[in-house]
Amino acid sequence: MHNGKHKRILFYNDAARIVIYSGGIAVIIAVLGILVFIFNEAFPLFSSAETKSQKKVMTFNEKSEKPLIAGVDEYEEIAFVLTDSANIDFIDMKNQKIKLSRKIEELNDHKICAVNKNFLNSHIIAATENGEAAIIPISFSSDFDLNNARTVNPEIEGIKYFTIDSLKREIKKISVGFSADNLITIAAMVGTNEIHLLSESVSTSLLGEDEVTILKSRIIQGGEKISAIELDAAGNKLAVGTDKGFLYLYSLENKSTPVLISTAKVSEQNHGIPNLKFLLGDQSIVIADEKGNISSWMLLTNEESGRKKLERPHVFSPLPWEVNIIAVSQRDKSFIVVDKFNNAEIKHLTSAKTLANIKLDQNRKVRDVAYSPKANGALLLYEDGLIEHISINAAHAGISTKTLFGKVWYEGYAKPEYVWQSTGGTDDFEPKFSLIPLIFGTL
Repeated sequence: MHNGKHKRILFYNDAARIVIYSGGIAVIIAVLGILVFIFNEAFPLFSSAETKSQKKVMTFNEKSEKPLIAGVDEYEEIAFVLTDSANIDFIDMKNQKIKLSRKIEELNDHKICAVNKNFLNSHIIAATENGEAAIIPISFSSDFDLNNARTVNPEIEGIKYFTIDSLKREIKKISVGFSADNLITIAAMVGTNEIHLLSESVSTSLLGEDEVTILKSRIIQGGEKISAIELDAAGNKLAVGTDKGFLYLYSLENKSTPVLISTAKVSEQNHGIPNLKFLLGDQSIVIADEKGNISSWMLLTNEESGRKKLERPHVFSPLPWEVNIIAVSQRDKSFIVVDKFNNAEIKHLTSAKTLANIKLDQNRKVRDVAYSPKANGALLLYEDGLIEHISINAAHAGISTKTLFGKVWYEGYAKPEYVWQSTGGTDDFEPKFSLIPLIFGTL
């Protein structure tokens, strides 16, 4: 009897041991499975962006013309190129044929010597050798047939023409901004240190007639040569770079009286600034000097004194040579930089990292780069008229070990901080993904 009871106890012990061991092994497998799942989900966050050449198309321009600036629609089906002879060709990338060609008659056959774009408002501004400029609105509409096949149609309507310099001098650099209340602001550089400012506002009288008001002013940059100018998207701020490595930021809230807000020496070695751009949201300015150094600057207000000062929150890995092109994303805080020997990289403001290197045709010189509106591609314009479409896959551009676990200097913040704020109320919001507040609470 006792032997039978003892055998039952041993059986139950063995059975319990097996169950416990099996349960322990199952728990370990489950935990390992969870870790593998988390790793597989998190790994793409740290992967590099990918770029790939999709198609190359010659723009069929006359050899006497020089391509100046390019763009592409949101579906990346129709590209356009503006030449120095004031011709705009819209090219069907699929069929490699010109879909629409338009001569900008308003420029009266004068050669275009300066161009810029404000793609947030879908406009190009072109300036001529005799002090004149034209704002060219470019839009695309989509039609669908019975089989739901899409056709993208380019349109140019409402070109505006301005006389910037009454002395008919050549405009060397130009920029344009548009505010929400239909106010246009133009900044144009003539000579070596002179900037002409022009603003146009349209109001409606009591009789229902449009009344146009034009204000003009000037900035003389004494002691230095101007090397770069750029307006923000709304035309309320003007950034000026010089050949001595200084950045000047002006407020244009009062269109007739520009006010210098702050000055910063952005190059300690006095290298000139050939290029600068406002990023999406107009809080950060990306600056590149003639030695390939790249940094971002933003305007902060001292809480105690109330004074505004330009600060440098981010320094990016440099390019080997002078940066000729900065192309800004219309979707996030990314931008493309290209130096004079076709070294090209995609960088991101928040993470301050290089997302990808872009392989360019080394036998041709790049004239312009246009980010696609959805930031999933770019258009490269070479000086011989060739355009190259590349795809960009950078789904998690703002994620890095530093942005997840380190302090980051975000736009509008006085210093680097741990912040979690994944969404905002506007398209130009800068996501903040620090995990420290989620793990430990607010520090």
